[in-house]
Amino acid sequence: MNQTSMPSLLVRVGMSVLLLLMGVGGGAMIAKAVRGVSEARESGSWPTVAGKIVRSEMEVDSSRTGTRENSSDSAAYTPKIEYEFAVNGATQRGSRIAAVQDMNANREHVLKVLNKYPLDRAVTVSYKPDDPSVCVLEPGSWGGVGVVFGLGSVFTLFSLGLLIVLWKPRTASSNTGTMPSEGKAKFWATALLLVFIGIGCVPLWLSIQGVLEARSSLSWPKVEGSITRSGVSMTTNRSRDDHNRERISHSYSASIEYEFQVEGKTLRGSRVTVVSDQVGDEAYARTISEKYPVGAKVSVSYNPADPDECVLEPGRWAGSGLLFVFAGGFILLPLGFLRLIWQPNAIQRADPHFKTREQRQRFGLEFRERFLEWQPGNVIHLHRDHLGFVTVLGGALIAGLIAGLLFGLAPALWLFSGRGPVFIGQIYAGVSLVLAIVGSIWLGLDSRRRDTLIDWNRGTVRVQVGWFAREYPLDALHELTLHVPKPIRVSNDAGEAEKKTTARLFLQLGRKRYVMLETEFHQDAHQHTQRALANVTEQLANDLKVSWSQS
Repeated sequence: MNQTSMPSLLVRVGMSVLLLLMGVGGGAMIAKAVRGVSEARESGSWPTVAGKIVRSEMEVDSSRTGTRENSSDSAAYTPKIEYEFAVNGATQRGSRIAAVQDMNANREHVLKVLNKYPLDRAVTVSYKPDDPSVCVLEPGSWGGVGVVFGLGSVFTLFSLGLLIVLWKPRTASSNTGTMPSEGKAKFWATALLLVFIGIGCVPLWLSIQGVLEARSSLSWPKVEGSITRSGVSMTTNRSRDDHNRERISHSYSASIEYEFQVEGKTLRGSRVTVVSDQVGDEAYARTISEKYPVGAKVSVSYNPADPDECVLEPGRWAGSGLLFVFAGGFILLPLGFLRLIWQPNAIQRADPHFKTREQRQRFGLEFRERFLEWQPGNVIHLHRDHLGFVTVLGGALIAGLIAGLLFGLAPALWLFSGRGPVFIGQIYAGVSLVLAIVGSIWLGLDSRRRDTLIDWNRGTVRVQVGWFAREYPLDALHELTLHVPKPIRVSNDAGEAEKKTTARLFLQLGRKRYVMLETEFHQDAHQHTQRALANVTEQLANDLKVSWSQS
């Protein structure tokens, strides 16, 4: 693999993994939208029953930036509507207005929804005959399907388009000018990586804001309050397998609400920590609920500049840690690939007649090694860069998450769909972690650092592979071996990668053989590459006063 190729196989594979991750997310959103449309159409024929609104509130997720004297607020608003109805003598409870939740977080829009469904209002509920817990207030309405489908389409088409550009076979050009394919590849690769960095900046910003607000909440004034609502909310998730069989899973969250007074005004809050970690399995949600039973007296910390911002446990980051991890994967890994793409070219011992990198690559004149010094008879120092820890770990982690969809998530959905999304998520995370560990070990070994230093003045040869280095006396070097594979016949439809092969120059030191130089070349340039490398090997063997052979 030629590390200097653009885009190199490593960069292309890494970006393909990122694109597949984006495509899977987009496909999941499209699938959700399609299911929403299907359920909306079905709900139009569901039976109806009278019900009553038992909860009608606005949930505010706000953030504050800047200093206390000069700050700006941003908030996302969500209508929390719950209703009760009875079917065959059994009381049911629902919260969905339409088949797919409306994603409009504008305050005015949410107020319209709350005014439409005020507390204690009588409503007509449409429910699924064979499962009354599946219910809606507005049958036939698609709700937020359009936004979900639009976002999913953008992610999917963007990923598919860039994958085609990334892996489309390129033909070599004999022109000596700038190669357009190289510039396009850099442009599209950089655009993709910047998109992922931009996506990662969102959870990073949210996590930083959560940490800052958590720290500032330690100095907020406190006032006594009381718990007015404490329970465990269960969300039922339904999906269908390839045989159209319905699968049901559940997710749980602690639903905590409290009241307190500031300057005679009664206020309500629902946050336990600044960034919520109240979602998990049933046992975890119930633990939080039991910690704050209805009627219990609690100490509420509130922002003096905006008392609506309040928490029960000031100073706790809680959910910010997960946001940090998510952001790190979307920022650090693309930054590593950007460094590979835009790092300065190594000093190359290339034929000056070949002006462009693609031409030099075609004839095997761009080596994986950097020529730090090339003074045969005095000092030769060659160095091959290794992949950084963050790149290896990040690449293996992303690859593990992708492979985990096939080897962890898919089997878990098939075998344990009734155990709930938290249990399935734990299986997926465990399998992905194991795959990531195995992948990081393999990638770390494959991309180890290599360093060769031949010093005639000291009479030594120092070779390093990975972290291990060994020094030999110069007379321990008794042979150079040049390996230039013979061309093999490939079809005309084969990609450029299949038409390339790798040539290596080995040092025979005692009983061990080390790679000194490695380059990749196009098979139709075999004769030129073999002749050029043979000349270099012969001259070097003369300077070292050793024999050389070619295979």
